[in-house]
Amino acid sequence: MNEPSSTDPLDQPLRTRTPALFRRNHRRRSSRRRGHSQLRSPRELVTIFSAFIWLKRLFIMAGLFIGAALVWLGLCLEIDTEHNLFLTTLSYLPIWLPLLPVLFVLPILLFFSRLHASILALGAACYFFMHVLTHYGSGQATPTAPLTALNNFRVMSFNVGQSHHVDFVRLLEEMKPDIILLQEARGWLKRKDLSPELVPFAFREEKGEFAILSKHPLQESGPPVVSMTVNGREKTCAYRHRMLVFGRRVTVFNVHMPSPRDLLKWNAGGACMLGLIHWTSPGISDLHQQRTLPWRDRAYALGQIASLVEHEPNLVVVGGDLNCPPWGGGYRALCRSLKDCFAEAGHGFGTTFPGDFAWLPDFISPWVRLDHLLVSKDAHVQEWRQMRSGQMQHLPVCAEIHPQG
Repeated sequence: MNEPSSTDPLDQPLRTRTPALFRRNHRRRSSRRRGHSQLRSPRELVTIFSAFIWLKRLFIMAGLFIGAALVWLGLCLEIDTEHNLFLTTLSYLPIWLPLLPVLFVLPILLFFSRLHASILALGAACYFFMHVLTHYGSGQATPTAPLTALNNFRVMSFNVGQSHHVDFVRLLEEMKPDIILLQEARGWLKRKDLSPELVPFAFREEKGEFAILSKHPLQESGPPVVSMTVNGREKTCAYRHRMLVFGRRVTVFNVHMPSPRDLLKWNAGGACMLGLIHWTSPGISDLHQQRTLPWRDRAYALGQIASLVEHEPNLVVVGGDLNCPPWGGGYRALCRSLKDCFAEAGHGFGTTFPGDFAWLPDFISPWVRLDHLLVSKDAHVQEWRQMRSGQMQHLPVCAEIHPQG
């Protein structure tokens, strides 16, 4: 009979147990070598420490720069954007865009230096309170006396130029306007969806690209009151209409300023950097002064409208596509004698352009408020609304106004 084989390696023949012992010893030596290789040499440790120090300095300098830049932007964007190409370009971008670097730098800076992280957070807070929060509407309308709704009237402004498949019937049912101001509306009054049967506005008038529809009688519609030269051609910027609303004379300005698209394309090509370095030499300063001239002309044209408003004895409503955000010299000139209906009764940021990016979230598109309604300071603003119906490049805005007295 065969005896059972032993399981002890020492009882096995030498030729059978040698490979097992060799593999075991090889694994032990390999593990020792790996342990020794994990130890860093002094030179490597110094290199790693130096890289850490330089990374810390880099984020500290970035945090200080971003914090100071946000404070500068918060101050300058509210003062005069038309005199600086960089500020002009930035004013047409989302208002929250300058805060994005803070979201990346601040968490890392908290790891390196809490002091410098606090400085960055302070700069972000200054920009937020000086520029972002001041343009956020609370939605609280000005209180009025009881039973004043009988004299209220609604004004709607809408740039229809590049809007498609607009459901005007649904739009008017939602807004319920008494006066409609249209821009880039050449030939729109002949459309079927604006026919008197569907849109029962008795008083209609079309002047070039401007159109007005009113339930109240138009008394006067004069020639263009403001125009400017754009690319060698004369561009009408505003018409003035006088009408009788509930027995009170009201003057309405229908405004459409030239599109800044071409100017912004030129700025986006790198010219906006002139706004940061224009002080370095007289030659660059002169070039920057020359390139800001079209922007200053736009502010001057809005200032002309403001001058006409100051000499109007009637209640004044200014509405339209001003093609300027709610800051800068031109907008401030209008607000000296008028008040912004959105600032009185709007909610959120009231952004109106671009509205045709339906695939983007609502908090991204639209991202700038270019369409405005302003009214005399002695009037009350009961409500401000906007609406998206169809594919619209500009969202229509509507305000309910109560004349004082």
